[in-house]
Amino acid sequence: MTGEPSLLAHCDFLNTTVPYDHTANLASELLDACGPAGISIKNGDCDGVWRIGPDQGTLTLKRRGPVMVCGLSGSAIAALRKRLSCWLDVLTVLASYPHRVTRLDAAFDLRIDAPPVLWELYQRGKRSGLRLGRAASPVKLAYWGPGSTGADTGTIYIGGKKAELKARVYDKRQERIDAREPDPGPWVRYEVTVTAAHEVSLADAQSPTALFWHFAHPALLRLPAGASPPPPWVPAGFGFQCPPREPRTAMERLIRYLDSTDIIQTLCKFAAACGPHGALLVIERLKAALQVGGEGGPPPSEAVAPSSTAESQSGNRRPSYAEFKRARDAAGW
Repeated sequence: MTGEPSLLAHCDFLNTTVPYDHTANLASELLDACGPAGISIKNGDCDGVWRIGPDQGTLTLKRRGPVMVCGLSGSAIAALRKRLSCWLDVLTVLASYPHRVTRLDAAFDLRIDAPPVLWELYQRGKRSGLRLGRAASPVKLAYWGPGSTGADTGTIYIGGKKAELKARVYDKRQERIDAREPDPGPWVRYEVTVTAAHEVSLADAQSPTALFWHFAHPALLRLPAGASPPPPWVPAGFGFQCPPREPRTAMERLIRYLDSTDIIQTLCKFAAACGPHGALLVIERLKAALQVGGEGGPPPSEAVAPSSTAESQSGNRRPSYAEFKRARDAAGW
């Protein structure tokens, strides 16, 4: 331990595009890689959004013309980074496809009071802007007002909304408090957003420290006293190689996926809310979808239908739509 200040930045958002014709297995491979971090598939089948990790970050897969856009939010990446192999697996999957990183956010945190930092930054750049790249970028003060400590606080934006290079500096403590989370103490966050125009790569997603300081120093902040300069940033990820992927059989991937998602728990909860017929209905629909129903005998829907008035009164009957809706609401669907 040398006591040298940490300069480590982290990836807080990642957007990558893959040619749509190459994406037949992309979703399943990404979900397999994200599995150990925990996946919720509430929206995955209908609009290409999956929830990753305990903080419900998002993995988004949506087609845009000839490409598939893959987006990972900061909360999702944080959950993946807690299991380092998951984050490396996700990057390995993306690297195995023809791809282009279209946006990357590199973030750096300092545990100091944000209001004086934000005000000094605004005063320094409000007239002539701040130079993140070759040209100066305009500085805008937003969301400025009294914070939880009584001091005025908010967010500083550097660069326009559509700029290829821009930054944001804000009071992370106030953001957490506004989200009704416990007070984390003094906390200022610096975020640099870089797009494909600057040849950002998956190497920067894995290790964004060099990228962050290349653009943030000295416009946003200077190196802490006693810190060694970070390595120079290398555009386009030259020399970057992902680790080899761990081969898995289809059955291993299925087990890994079922164990890491809440699909089984959600189905059981929903079936229980529908009464005795719920579990039978789930099994019936799964058999029909998998086309493994046995030959002969009555169709599944007839086999589980109530055969008498007494049986119907006992609750072993197909629920009405109103009952189904109440059960769905009770299960949180």
